Amino acid sequence: MKPSSAELELQRELLEPESEFHIADYLRVLQARWRLIALVALLVLAASVAQYAITPKEYRATTLIQIERRISVPLGRAQDVWMENYWNMEYYPTQYRLLSSRGMAERVVLNLRLHEDPAFNPAGAAVRAAGGTVSAADDERAIGGLAGMVLGGLEVRPLQSTMLVEISYRSRDPQLAARIANGVADAYIDWGIENRSETAGKASTFFAQQIEALKQEIQDKENQLQAYSSRTDIVSLDP
Repeated sequence: MKPSSAELELQRELLEPESEFHIADYLRVLQARWRLIALVALLVLAASVAQYAITPKEYRATTLIQIERRISVPLGRAQDVWMENYWNMEYYPTQYRLLSSRGMAERVVLNLRLHEDPAFNPAGAAVRAAGGTVSAADDERAIGGLAGMVLGGLEVRPLQSTMLVEISYRSRDPQLAARIANGVADAYIDWGIENRSETAGKASTFFAQQIEALKQEIQDKENQLQAYSSRTDIVSLDP
């Protein structure tokens, strides 16, 4: 039995897409409500601008340093002084950890006198400005806390396949951010100089001890030779 023309027309209407009618409906709604839509858009824009205006701005300062591995050789046996092994794979990760360590942060606080800086430690600076006394114990506690603040804004990022390391610091004060980023680099360089001086001192002490030991060994050999000569009546040929 063939479907009637009315049934065919109904099936055609069901199968035809209604997207054109929907788009037309949407356009009519937009045309009728454009003022409301524009008002909502303006309100959202104004809220975004206000949020941006009241949000404290944060600045980021970055400095770049180069970490070079020192080529060295062992001095003496295993128990003697050693300098860095060139093939030590832990060398660079160790340097990165040192840069972001609490000890390095405390160096920065002391070097830059951040415990007296009103931009970094307003409470402590206010006490000093008012003529209040700050004990050494108070300073020590403050330095420990301020070191934590330094670490909170610090980022150490090695650049892949290079010996370069980025040291960054975030702060609401751009000048303070630059001071601390550069201060971390300076503190690390100072630490490296001190470490090399200490290593050189140990090496110097080691060599001095070796020289004294050799002198004593030579003296002992000479004494033994003289004793042997006296026993065997060997005549010395020394002038």
